[in-house]
Amino acid sequence: MQMKQSQMQNQNADLHLIRTVLKQLHYLVDAIEAVRLQNAIQDNQLADLENRVSVLETNFGHQVCRNEDLQNLVDFHYPPD
Repeated sequence: MQMKQSQMQNQNADLHLIRTVLKQLHYLVDAIEAVRLQNAIQDNQLADLENRVSVLETNFGHQVCRNEDLQNLVDFHYPPD
């Protein structure tokens, strides 16, 4: 009888340990999912910023070309002395 009680106590201790570990694993999985979600949001934000920079670079290149064309017209009509 005492052996059965000892076995049950050991089983209860094991079950308690298993429950504790499972709770910690659940917490870690939730934390990992939160980080993954945040990373996905930041990846989208980064892609959006990269697209904006690309558009700005393209627009800057076009503006430089326009400025050069305008300068050429000014130089043609009003040649420097």
